[in-house]
Amino acid sequence: MILKIKKGEYDKMFTNELKDLLAGLYQKYGCTQEVLQLSNIIDEIIVKEQRERLKEYYKSRKNNI
Repeated sequence: MILKIKKGEYDKMFTNELKDLLAGLYQKYGCTQEVLQLSNIIDEIIVKEQRERLKEYYKSRKNNI
């Protein structure tokens, strides 16, 4: 079965999966250096995704005016 998912919905699902993964690592391993590094990488990915969504939003708003 193929799911039809819009790009924004996929991004949100991906971001939530990353957050769940990080939470699981914290529970299993505690606050190790590796978990902290992974947390920083995940934060960068999330920020990048949010920036892209904002750019698309403002671009669509500009086109609608």
